Amino acid sequence: MKIINVVLLITTLVLSFSCKQNTKNPTPEQTANITYITVEDVLQNANGLLKDTVYVSGIIDHVCKHGNKRFKILSSNGNQDIKIELGESFEMPNPDIAGKTAKIVGILVPYNMDADMLKAMINKEREEHKEEGENAHLSKLQEILEQIKAGEILYYTTYSVQAIKYELE
Repeated sequence: MKIINVVLLITTLVLSFSCKQNTKNPTPEQTANITYITVEDVLQNANGLLKDTVYVSGIIDHVCKHGNKRFKILSSNGNQDIKIELGESFEMPNPDIAGKTAKIVGILVPYNMDADMLKAMINKEREEHKEEGENAHLSKLQEILEQIKAGEILYYTTYSVQAIKYELE
């Protein structure tokens, strides 16, 4: 009887491991029928998605022109965004992709900024975009900095997706 139980246990373990799908590096077959979620869905469920593979779609709002391989995609109402970080394996994105819809497969990563970090980020963005002047994004960051200084919040959390792959529609 013990031998039968051991054989059943080993068989169950082997089957459970062999049936498990690899979600960290999806194959084309695995992504063929994937439903891409919105920026709103990602941000609303961020805590449950951290460091997990996400499938997100959105309109490209801004392509970094300063040597960084990244762009931002917008929520459907245009009030929220997520930064898409492209790694070394990607080419520099063409600024002409702004306005197109992107489908991204990647890992959701949080980034918490205290007042000093946020102030440095604001100053860096002002310097990089000085020819464009103040924009809504910088104004939003300045408001958040004031909330941190007033003690209303401890830090500002922003999210990015480290792209595994992306495609344009």
